[in-house]
Amino acid sequence: MFFTFIITRLIGTRVSKTKVFLAIFLGFSLTAVAYFFLFLKDSPELIYEFNPSNGLYILFVIITTMFIILIFEMLSNHSKEESASTMVFSLRKIRNWFKRQRRYLQVLTIAMKNSISTKKTFRNNQESVAISLRKTLEECGGVFIKFGQVLSTRTDLLPLNFIEELSKLQENVKYLTKAEVENVLNTELPGAIENTFKSFDMEPIAAASIGQVHRAILKNSNQQVVVKILRPNVTNNLKIDLDILIRFSNTLSKKSELARNIGMKSLAIGFAEAMLEEIDFRIEARNSIQISEAMKDMKTNVKVPVIYQEISTSKLLVIEYIEGVTVKNGVDILEKLNIDKREFQKEIFDTILQQIFTSGVFHADPHPGNVYILHDGRPALIDFGSVGRLGTIQQAGFKRLMVGLNKKNAYLFMDGLLDLIEPHSNINKYQLEQALSQFLINNTSDAQNTEQIIHDLFGLMNEFELSFYPMVAGAFRSLITLQGTLEIIDDNFDIMIEAKRFAQEHMNIINNNQTLREVAYNEALSIMPILTRIPRKIDDLTTKMENGNLTVRINFFGEKDNVKYVNYIVAQILTLLAGTAFGGISIGLLSVSNQKNHNILHFLDVFAYLGLTLSAIFLIRVMIQALRRSIT
Repeated sequence: MFFTFIITRLIGTRVSKTKVFLAIFLGFSLTAVAYFFLFLKDSPELIYEFNPSNGLYILFVIITTMFIILIFEMLSNHSKEESASTMVFSLRKIRNWFKRQRRYLQVLTIAMKNSISTKKTFRNNQESVAISLRKTLEECGGVFIKFGQVLSTRTDLLPLNFIEELSKLQENVKYLTKAEVENVLNTELPGAIENTFKSFDMEPIAAASIGQVHRAILKNSNQQVVVKILRPNVTNNLKIDLDILIRFSNTLSKKSELARNIGMKSLAIGFAEAMLEEIDFRIEARNSIQISEAMKDMKTNVKVPVIYQEISTSKLLVIEYIEGVTVKNGVDILEKLNIDKREFQKEIFDTILQQIFTSGVFHADPHPGNVYILHDGRPALIDFGSVGRLGTIQQAGFKRLMVGLNKKNAYLFMDGLLDLIEPHSNINKYQLEQALSQFLINNTSDAQNTEQIIHDLFGLMNEFELSFYPMVAGAFRSLITLQGTLEIIDDNFDIMIEAKRFAQEHMNIINNNQTLREVAYNEALSIMPILTRIPRKIDDLTTKMENGNLTVRINFFGEKDNVKYVNYIVAQILTLLAGTAFGGISIGLLSVSNQKNHNILHFLDVFAYLGLTLSAIFLIRVMIQALRRSIT
């Protein structure tokens, strides 16, 4: 404990005890090994005798320990979200790090086996690349297969041969054993299983990488339900795979122009964020209830299953059982009941758009497995683990975008677009309006291919270096995914034609159920307070100018970027000084080595060269960071 106190006082900053204890252990061990081979190897009897070098041994233990702590600090993740009290260097983190590296090596080996990691592959035809990608995702399993299934719905981004290959992906997951299911139920339910359920079918009706679904009957109400159970230990494994997936997508983006054009990395990041929400069933329950409440005010027949929130937890979700099948298997139901397929498609499409435009909360993943056809022919939406949310400004932007598209009004289209993109200081609005005008002329014909329209819009966004807010991009992804889903019912479904039809039929929703007069009146009310304050502001300004009291305050450190830059410069200077200091001390130690006591001086040589190495590391680190910053 005394040695720990000395080390922490010398460091001068708060460091976790686990990190200090581990550094002291390694410091004593490494120094003892060096001390033995340098002093005692040829004279082991000196172990029990006093030697002047014993004092140096303690000194070098302290230096070595501080050096190890320094290495730990350099390897630690000092993100701005973490405080000093939460940065713990534990053996569990080390174990997780090795687990992550092992899994990464496994994925890399699979990618290399399928030639997905070589540039030669990407110079071949797209068909061979698609096959290699499908095989890689299939063999990696888990979230990789799910990501491939999501990509297979992106007909707006991927060529047909990729869509066909990725559509072949199927999750082959093992069912949980009866003991594992019972363990989850006993852990999550307030009492015994039979106190909640009259019956519970241990044979799952569906299974995926995250969890599996069982049928059951509630004891109190005899209501048929489905119970989603989260797989044990899925959270840690999922986070590791998602991290690797993002790295893998980043590598593909560097090697393949196609991957860059479709935004493979951003797709992977969005997918990872959605998956992390899906492993907490409380989020899905809250999302489902919120959307159900919002849909009460909509004129829609789309069914959303009831959530039994009182017996649901983060790992257990109890949902109303609905009699129906997915759209992929339910087209026969529509034909048997003589239901117009086009009207069925419109019902679902209009519901999603109303979710976007009115409540701002929408189903973010309406893939074929999440859209049902009930036995009475009604549509239903299930699985709200992934939900998007838009603020009022973004909703207004979407509405103006829709009206601008319908009226071919480039200014209105641009006005809506600017509310949907992240801030950009160098936008040439005149050139952007001209480009959007040309885009609307070229791409608003009913005969125009939707995929081409979307491709041209995203191409225009890239040209002006614009990017949507993440949730806005999520809304676009939701609509595009929905198009792929609804095309299963009737492949003549076109999202652009339906969007223009929706704008014409639901203009009251676009205008927030207001007449033109009401819109003008509300806009006038909103700017009235600003107009009334202008004379007073002008009077205050002229008075200060007359009295010589007009001052201008520039708060340099008010901007986060400025603070970040200053911190970077200070850190670089300190690192440079530390490297120079270590180098100077090391040179001093080497100069002392000209003395006569060979053993002690040889021991000093070791630490002198160690100091020179540390000095070189610091100086090279400064140069690399300076070069990288000058490039970016």
